[in-house]
Amino acid sequence: MVWDQDHVPNPQLPPPLEYGWEAEGGQLVPVATQYPPAPATITHLIKCGCKKTYCMSHCSCRSQILNCSKMCLCGADEEVCGNVSQGHLLGIDDDEDDGDPST
Repeated sequence: MVWDQDHVPNPQLPPPLEYGWEAEGGQLVPVATQYPPAPATITHLIKCGCKKTYCMSHCSCRSQILNCSKMCLCGADEEVCGNVSQGHLLGIDDDEDDGDPST
């Protein structure tokens, strides 16, 4: 890699297309990750402060493409929240136990 080559006049650099870059329109652009920004156990902790807005456009959960949870001010109550997953309403947990005791 490039580390420890700051003193070399013409360092041998690895091909960028093999290290997280792609060619787009004749220029190099970084490859965006396909992974979520955090594990589901962490993103579940995001909460909004919506009161009587039915959790619409300015809802912080909705803006992060997440459903409201019981931690939100709306309480993920389908009577006042329009951003509750159908699985939540049915009592289905999105993170079903896969039998692994470490999760």
